[in-house]
Amino acid sequence: MKVVHELFIAADCSQNIIRILFVDFNKAFDVIDHNILLDKFISNDVPEHITIWSVDFLNGRKQFVKIGDLICI
Repeated sequence: MKVVHELFIAADCSQNIIRILFVDFNKAFDVIDHNILLDKFISNDVPEHITIWSVDFLNGRKQFVKIGDLICI
């Protein structure tokens, strides 16, 4: 609620354009090609520091499935 309130205040008090990005890193990138995601970030003018942080987060990430005590890589 606080975030929404702050967004409304910012929108009412100025001519600024407000951009906000909500990201759930829990499973969000397990099904997407990271190169495609990087291209999307660049083409949508995501700030460079966020793009670099995201690429660093995804670098070397491994996907696996765990069923009971069995882990499949």
